[in-house]
Amino acid sequence: MSAYLLGAAFRARMGTHCRKLVLLKLVDAAEDDGSRIYPAVATIATAAEASTRQVQRVLQAFVEIGLIRQVRAGGRGPGDSAEYAMDLDVLHRLAREGWEGLSGAGEAGQTAPEAAGNKGDTMSPLEKGDIEKGDTGDTQRVTPATDKGDSICHPTPPDPSLDPSIERERASAHAPAPADGGGGGGAPESDSAFQALLARWPTSPVDDHKRAFAAWQALSAEERKAAFAGVPAYLGFARNMARQRTCAIGTYLAEKRWERLKGEEDGKAPLVAVPAWSRDWWILLFRDLERGEARRFIVEMAVRTGSGTTRRADDLPGEAEAARFRKIERDSEAGRAWYRHLAGERGLRPLKPDTGGAWFWAPAEWPPQGRDAGARTEAGGQRAPP
Repeated sequence: MSAYLLGAAFRARMGTHCRKLVLLKLVDAAEDDGSRIYPAVATIATAAEASTRQVQRVLQAFVEIGLIRQVRAGGRGPGDSAEYAMDLDVLHRLAREGWEGLSGAGEAGQTAPEAAGNKGDTMSPLEKGDIEKGDTGDTQRVTPATDKGDSICHPTPPDPSLDPSIERERASAHAPAPADGGGGGGAPESDSAFQALLARWPTSPVDDHKRAFAAWQALSAEERKAAFAGVPAYLGFARNMARQRTCAIGTYLAEKRWERLKGEEDGKAPLVAVPAWSRDWWILLFRDLERGEARRFIVEMAVRTGSGTTRRADDLPGEAEAARFRKIERDSEAGRAWYRHLAGERGLRPLKPDTGGAWFWAPAEWPPQGRDAGARTEAGGQRAPP
């Protein structure tokens, strides 16, 4: 493909979609100087989504205006296609004058073959003195003529956003909380507070609004205010968890999920998102394994969706606990042994040799099933087996 000619082909005003698509396919097969164009007609037809007869007519029209010329005829055997070369001057003229300009110039200057011999009707069939047909006077019509079509210019609608969720969050970021907490009306559309909540939620266009409104009505006025105020914190928490999609607004309301992030009010530390495969994630995983708590679902979530886990802020690993761990290369002998140990003896079967990052954190003590034959640490040194 010639990237040099592609811009000129896009700027060319070809008059019809079919001509445009055929031109783009020819440029796709051309060299930068417009030579060595030999795609099969069937190939062009597939790319342009047109019939082979239509492509043949377009190619003939290209030849007639001088855009392409046949260098070598094809048809001598299977796969033998005709070869064309493109006139770059004509290509650039198409951008300036358009197809009609070049075809009109062909008639005036006798540059196109069809200008050499006119075909079809060349003059009006009505000559002077012929019987006039149709309405010739200004007699009032039975039904007065009315204007048709648009009488005013309508503005071109803007292109849709590539990320409507982000645009919706930006638009509602400064939306004021409802003063009374809502609660009125028997339909979702009549409750302004509920509509303001929907405007903040990224999945609201595809959520079940009836179910969400029922959950909204089941809340007290204070709970509605707390749910509205808790939306930014919950959405930020979900993003930090690397979740691929946010829960439905009905689930958020029915399960009162904004309360999961509360900490100071009930005397507990707030919840903190721990990203998957991070140092703290590995330390917490080993901590739970030492306590005899099965954490297979944490590994499954990390492997399948990249989601991390949550812990209270006062439950995160401290520096003393982190000092017991070493950063190990996953593809080293020690890394492979650790993975076999976790997947086999510890029951974390979703943990495969190719999951996780290039490095991971594990206790400095060697797993009981193998010997460390020189695991590479982050510093590049070698650790001797214990």
